[in-house]
Amino acid sequence: MYKSFRVKNFRCFKDLQINDLGRVNLLAGKNNTGKTALLEAMYLHTGNRDVKTLLRTDMITYYRSARDSYPMPRDLEEDSPSIVEWSDIFYNFDSDTCIEMSAEVKNQQLTLFDNESSHLRIETIPPDSDEFDNALSQFRIEYPQSHEEFELLLFEPNEGRPTFALLVNGRVRTTRQTRVVMQSRFSYPREKTSPNVDSKRFSRMRRENDTSKLIDALRVFETRLTALEFLNDGTEWRMYAEIGLPKPTSMSSMGDGINRFVSMLLEMSDVPSGVIFIDEIENGIHYSVQEDVWAAIDRFSRQMNIQVFATTHSYEMIRAAHEAFKNDDKDDFRFHRLYHDSETGKIEARTYNEFSVEAAVSRDYEVRG
Repeated sequence: MYKSFRVKNFRCFKDLQINDLGRVNLLAGKNNTGKTALLEAMYLHTGNRDVKTLLRTDMITYYRSARDSYPMPRDLEEDSPSIVEWSDIFYNFDSDTCIEMSAEVKNQQLTLFDNESSHLRIETIPPDSDEFDNALSQFRIEYPQSHEEFELLLFEPNEGRPTFALLVNGRVRTTRQTRVVMQSRFSYPREKTSPNVDSKRFSRMRRENDTSKLIDALRVFETRLTALEFLNDGTEWRMYAEIGLPKPTSMSSMGDGINRFVSMLLEMSDVPSGVIFIDEIENGIHYSVQEDVWAAIDRFSRQMNIQVFATTHSYEMIRAAHEAFKNDDKDDFRFHRLYHDSETGKIEARTYNEFSVEAAVSRDYEVRG
């Protein structure tokens, strides 16, 4: 479990330190204070070198700005105009610097750590350098053709072997990762998970006799729910619910909120003793059930031994989290607010535990974008 995290020269962060992390963490702040960027940084730090995460978050922003005029592409690796060079993920677009990440972790959950510190260094390798030729040889990458532009991103953890991600002519050609330090998933606000992926996650829970946890959590949205199953509709497998009607009801007909929540929970089930990153957690969830949603996340994350990081623009979601956790273990919930320091211009993090979050909520801090 993360206890603290520091990131330098990534996205909008020159140097951000966030401390006193709990089992469930809610991040708020005005637009352009780096809420999603912080989730991205931590996701990369866990060992997931899948840079398509960076493509997805940029692409989702792009399609949202287009007012959903276009369908979200299925393969964001091959259909993303928004990231064309690695400088886009560096502070002030300066890829001559190095991205640095470090964390203090709780050993008993993460057996791959020999101590309580973990570090990751990310840098670009210039194509005209000796290091570039050495990297191509080390990772057994075919040398670029004369018409190809290579941009190599190198990940150097303090434990384990280096790994890389490669852009060819502005598109991700390949990405390779070593042993994952910590299992994690990144949940996006508007990206729908493939039914095949959901069915595999559900099947794993069913084999382990764990689906009762899922059903219990989903009763927040539908109190009549007694069972879940995947049925083939002739083209693909889809989730159906037993809610006391003459035949099973397709989950796709039961609203965006419950479908977002079930995908979120299935992602969590996929990373026991890991970490889940949830961007814009309020998306699709009505304010009237938000406190119950937090209570369900609390139970589910306890059962799966999962640390939760979520972002929000919703004051109601902050209030609901506070109400859900205020009588809980004092180490469970943390509210973190990101803001621009008026003197330095840097983005800073301010953390509230259960004793101080009441004051923060009662003052109605501005968190809406």
